Amino acid sequence: MFTKLIKQNVFLILILLLSFFTRFYQLGSWPEAFAADEAALGYSAWSILTTGRDEWGKLLPLTLRSIDDWKPAIYSYLAIPGVALVGATEWSARLPSAVFGALLPLFLYLLVDRITHNKNLGLLAGLMVVLSPWHIEVSRTAIEAGVALSIFIMSLSFFAKKDQRSHYLGLGLLLLTLFTYHTARLVAPLVILGAFWLGIFKAKSSTKFLVAAIGLLGIFLSLTASSSRFAQISIFNDFGAQLKREEAIREDGGIIE
Repeated sequence: MFTKLIKQNVFLILILLLSFFTRFYQLGSWPEAFAADEAALGYSAWSILTTGRDEWGKLLPLTLRSIDDWKPAIYSYLAIPGVALVGATEWSARLPSAVFGALLPLFLYLLVDRITHNKNLGLLAGLMVVLSPWHIEVSRTAIEAGVALSIFIMSLSFFAKKDQRSHYLGLGLLLLTLFTYHTARLVAPLVILGAFWLGIFKAKSSTKFLVAAIGLLGIFLSLTASSSRFAQISIFNDFGAQLKREEAIREDGGIIE
């Protein structure tokens, strides 16, 4: 039976092997630069592992103050097993990104197959992710975006199934994304509203209530815990553009008040 299962999924297995190789090969040394955000997430994991608190003394936080950019804490919690295994290193800090990045082709394959009932199309989607330069880079650096993307796609793959149990698993994963990356707090409610509007999501009233609650929680977190982060990256608060404008004024001999 096991041999038959392998033969039926040989291409998927090869895609996953390639995915794990490209994400894990010399993970601790490439990219050579170890960014401040990567170090902050790894240090937070070490601090929570050894003291139960982050570097600011907050007990088991869901949001990390970190370097004053207020990161969702799930990534650091996911990094704790690696830190416990090998210590606070570049490899352990990047481990969650590599694991979830390597598994994304599988999640995407399941999602596409369940929607289209076309395994070949699912395999093609998975292979495209494996070979994507952008996703390779995201999967090899300690940033939350790749982990959030994988969990989000996995939640959608459960929603694509018809049984109620899978929907509840999808709900749990969707809830987890809200504490994984700021953008998920905007995307998840939009997906939920779109599913309701298009009539795609069909479930019992109790399940719909939970889905709506997750959507409202995402909106609430966007307006509260994520507001400072969104202010930093908003096109209306682009400090880089502001500095360039001020530099241009100074070069023209103007005065900045």
